[in-house]
Amino acid sequence: MSLLEGDLSHVSLPGDLELLRDTASAALSRGASLDALYEALATQHPFALMDMVMGPKALAGDEAVRAALRVLDALESATRPGPLYRRLVELGAPDEVLAMAVTRHPAGHWLESVAQRLKDGPCRLVALLVVADHETAALDLAAHTLDQQADAPLVPWLAAASGLACEPFFEKLIPRLRSKKAARALQAQLHPFPGVQALLTLVLPGMI
Repeated sequence: MSLLEGDLSHVSLPGDLELLRDTASAALSRGASLDALYEALATQHPFALMDMVMGPKALAGDEAVRAALRVLDALESATRPGPLYRRLVELGAPDEVLAMAVTRHPAGHWLESVAQRLKDGPCRLVALLVVADHETAALDLAAHTLDQQADAPLVPWLAAASGLACEPFFEKLIPRLRSKKAARALQAQLHPFPGVQALLTLVLPGMI
């Protein structure tokens, strides 16, 4: 058996971490799987796995990160989820990392800090929370996002994620808006939802 088949009998850790990294990097370059290696490390040397996945010389790229996502139980047993997902989203497969973070930790207070590392990240996160039926968290984040960036493309992201079914979400969002600037920016995006757009037009004059 080889290292890539999960045979760690011929390595001494942590001394052979560089050998592990070189082997894994070469495997990635030729399209080989890291699954067996990562599963063996998760069972026998979880802190070596942590170094490979999160350390200063962590393996980067979508496939390396996807391999890490398949051993999340071991990784989350060795470190806090916030730093773990923030590191992973920097290394590759950011959409998959954020989606997995929401699936496993929908109430994580650190999710927004992970999302901030993606283009339109907070909007993506709102959409994921809506799809996962975490509406209150999604509403809070949507209101906060529009307050911080009035032109954040919230409507396109939610419409792409759940289509016309997200219309009630925007109705519930209106009372949470914190400024006329945010309300006007949202109003400009609401063309696919004329009923909500008309409602927002009615309440706008009474907003601060």
